[in-house]
Amino acid sequence: MSEEIKLRPEVLGFAQEMEKTLRANDAEKGDSWKTMPMYKLHECLNNEADEYWAAETEEDSAKECVDSANILMMLYHRHKGEIVREYAKEGT
Repeated sequence: MSEEIKLRPEVLGFAQEMEKTLRANDAEKGDSWKTMPMYKLHECLNNEADEYWAAETEEDSAKECVDSANILMMLYHRHKGEIVREYAKEGT
């Protein structure tokens, strides 16, 4: 039995912001990240980093942090192979 992990308030708040951003883009992008070529996700991450450095306000910087974190979450799951296995199961 695994131990329940209590999330720090900062981690929980950040994760909630990530989820809000993902949901706001669901209609347009959905789960396209699960099947797009990895190089496209890498390009997205580079673009988000550029947007972070170009941000002119703290609010814009914070938004770009969330956007970057979402791309990193996608890359994390793709590198672990979870998503590819999930889609392979659905296709059979």
